[in-house]
Amino acid sequence: MTRFIIRQDSSGETPSILFDELRIGTSYSDVTPTTLSNADFISDSFKLYPNPSNSGFVNITSTGLGAIQTNVFDMLGKQVVIDTTVVNGRLNVSDLNAGIYIVKLTQNNSTTTKKLIIQ
Repeated sequence: MTRFIIRQDSSGETPSILFDELRIGTSYSDVTPTTLSNADFISDSFKLYPNPSNSGFVNITSTGLGAIQTNVFDMLGKQVVIDTTVVNGRLNVSDLNAGIYIVKLTQNNSTTTKKLIIQ
């Protein structure tokens, strides 16, 4: 496209043009919305409880099959639990101080993160 012209030929004194949505592209796929990512689906397939936790462990369940790898990060980004495989659906967090952590969960090449609060 080399030019784009909008022309108003109204005889009214206050002509106006309203665009609800304008998409400009060089192909159909450029202007056609794509499907949403699977991020929400992946995130919802993992459950982390109890949260907040004060029992020294959290349960991690998934709708998928296979081992769940976990990595836990503090709020400064320091990895405090490294590549732990969840055994019997439980993750030992008894060594963690009270605070907020980010738990990275990976199963069958799907990865998501969850917030974990330790009391």
